Amino acid sequence: MLHIPLLHLPYFWDEGGYYIPAARDILLTGSLIPHSTVSNAHPPLVMAWLALWWKVIGYAPLVTRTAMLILAAFSLAGVFRLAERVSNTNVAIASTLLTALYPVFFAQSSLAQVDLAAAGLTFWALSAYVEGQWIAAAVWFALAALAIIENLAPQPWVGWGLIVTAAYFLGLPFLRHSPLAHG
Repeated sequence: MLHIPLLHLPYFWDEGGYYIPAARDILLTGSLIPHSTVSNAHPPLVMAWLALWWKVIGYAPLVTRTAMLILAAFSLAGVFRLAERVSNTNVAIASTLLTALYPVFFAQSSLAQVDLAAAGLTFWALSAYVEGQWIAAAVWFALAALAIIENLAPQPWVGWGLIVTAAYFLGLPFLRHSPLAHG
């Protein structure tokens, strides 16, 4: 309800400079590489989310803000689940309420940017990890990376870390000779 006055605001800062044009390129051409703005190598997950909403409902700031608020609600559900798993329902309620009212979260929750989606996916990944759901945790963490990490490819150690982590959780045999397997 607190966001209602903000739903019709024009695009601001990075939204208008990169994220909205990149998402509009996905909507109009299907290309994951933007053509109407300079590519800054952000992965297209959030932009594809916006393009989907625009295709279904229409291209307008109200639709954009609403789509991002849905991601914010999804993120808050992840905060609740994680807090509930590591503590109890009362702590989960308090944590979720405080997160929702935290000025940075509140401000970001309707903006077409990638940070909030990555945070939400990370909350879900941590929740799955705490619950011992290794594959689900790996999927959530991978989606979080696809939401925000623009320089994953040039850093082979990150890719190797993802491979080793996945191999460990899947019990692949090549890991038996790794120092990480004895750790």
